[in-house]
Amino acid sequence: MSNADTQHTAVLSAAGSIGFVLNELKLPATVALLYFGAVWLYLGVGSGPMLLHLAKSIAGIFLFWLVAATVLRFIYYVHVARPHRPIVTMFSEAKTVSRNLETIGRGIAILLILSLVCGAFWTMKAQLRDFASIGWDQRLTEIDRIIHLGKLPWEWLQPVAGYWPVTIILNANYQLWLLVMWMMALYFLFAEAACPIRKRYLLGFILTWIVCGSVLAKTFASAGPCYFSPLGIVPNPYAPLMDYLRAIHVDLVPLPALWTQDLLWQGYLGKTEPLGISAMPSLHNAVALLNVLAAWNLSRKLAWLLAVHALLVFVGSVHLGWHYAIDAYVGWAVVIVLWAAAGMLARPAAAAQSAMIETDRRRHA
Repeated sequence: MSNADTQHTAVLSAAGSIGFVLNELKLPATVALLYFGAVWLYLGVGSGPMLLHLAKSIAGIFLFWLVAATVLRFIYYVHVARPHRPIVTMFSEAKTVSRNLETIGRGIAILLILSLVCGAFWTMKAQLRDFASIGWDQRLTEIDRIIHLGKLPWEWLQPVAGYWPVTIILNANYQLWLLVMWMMALYFLFAEAACPIRKRYLLGFILTWIVCGSVLAKTFASAGPCYFSPLGIVPNPYAPLMDYLRAIHVDLVPLPALWTQDLLWQGYLGKTEPLGISAMPSLHNAVALLNVLAAWNLSRKLAWLLAVHALLVFVGSVHLGWHYAIDAYVGWAVVIVLWAAAGMLARPAAAAQSAMIETDRRRHA
């Protein structure tokens, strides 16, 4: 084959790869843009402060994704691959990847899509207010009591979880949720092994944040058990739980959960940057289950590890006063439906990808 033929084949292959990426991301990008537009219109973000908040959220999340990807790759090289010179190897890999238009295009497109979704989510969440007057916290408490045989979930858990070492472990696992989410998202969205379910995961991830994080969060606006006292809701059946947590926080070991709860409350009062408060449904529990469902298609060992993490997230979300148990149940139910829907929507892309791989195989045979 002549050089001209080789170059022509390379151009056709690159064009085909870019075309596949565009087709693969067309539906997720459309959903993300529609969500972004809906939040824009609903909140009237043409106003200066709101527009600034939205822009800062998107830029911050995009930067976070880039930094997280770099750090996780470095950790992989240092602790897993262990080349002789990990930093040099990373730069060499980056140089190789920079020549791959498909990888670069997919990476930038996915980061932009997720930044739009997460930025719109945080802006929307920051506007959720008036929890006490809406009354969903009281209703969710009663629902929890009814479905758990007359006792609140934290009361059932306290005989087992009500020891400071257990509380610290649950708190540590809960704090790890964000890192686990970013690690799994980066893996499913960029690793070659995850290619068969990439579009399904991306759709499931986006829809989970939209449906659980905005639509249902707005419909069932609630703050969570830890905010009964600050909101002045009486009676407060969570006072003994919060007293137990504060005793550990003050007398034994600082609990990051209580720091975070106070930080969110200060934002709610307008004293710091508003980060938003929302209980129903639980995005923590929803995303934790989404990771399990996605991993099940790739590695059963990884799926079981994530299942243990998800179970501890659930227990921690109740024990640390973040959520009502019903928040998790609703989040799980929604994710199961969304994962099934994402699978049906992603099926054509999987078929197209198989056809493209077969075409490349024949071309190079």
